[in-house]
This record gives sequence, C-alpha cells and structure tokens, in this order.
Amino acid sequence: MKKTKFNSGFTIIEIMFSMVIFLILYISISFLITTIAKNSYDTRYNYIATTIAQKRLEEIKASREISEGYRKYEYENFTIEEKIIKVEEYKSPVYRIVISVHKDDRVLEKLEGVKAVK
Repeated sequence: MKKTKFNSGFTIIEIMFSMVIFLILYISISFLITTIAKNSYDTRYNYIATTIAQKRLEEIKASREISEGYRKYEYENFTIEEKIIKVEEYKSPVYRIVISVHKDDRVLEKLEGVKAVK
C-alpha cells in the first residue's frame, strides 16, 4: 500500500511572517485610535472653554455695573481668570475685559473685549 503525502497547510515560516504583518498592522491601528481619542478630548475641552469664556464676557458686558480688578475662580474642571481694567475716559468710562480659561495649567481660551459704561 502506498502512503500519500499531503502538503496542504502552512509552514512555520509562513505563519511567522503573517503574524509579524498582523502585529505591525495592530500596533499602527492602535496608535492611530489613541491619537484620535486624545484629539477628540482636546477639541471637546477647547469647545467648552470657548463657551465658558464667551458666556462670561457677555454677562459682564450686559451688566449695568462693572468693577475693576482681578478674579480667579474654578468652574467645573476649569480655572477662569478675569481682568477688568479701566482704559480711558471718553464721554463715559471704558473698561478692557480679559477672560482666560485654563485646564491643567494650560490656556485653552483667551477672550478680550471692551465695555463702555453709560
């Protein structure tokens, strides 16, 4: 009786080569996903910081009274700094308003505006 030899299947070298290719793809895709996730969080924080700064600037502009000085306070996970400085006196006093929003000692947003008090 003759023995038949089957050569179907993969050699160890082919398996190792395919595993190396799979590993390279896996590492590059996982690096890409972590980069996208980090950028997504950064964009989200920048959007929230911009919204906070715009809201506060509009609140100051809409108020009837304004007081000069420097304020620093916490809002959620952000630190907000407000500087209100009297610039000049035209027909009425003019104030310069600077609002900075920080997170982890990094400035995310800085808005400046002016308000003339009647």
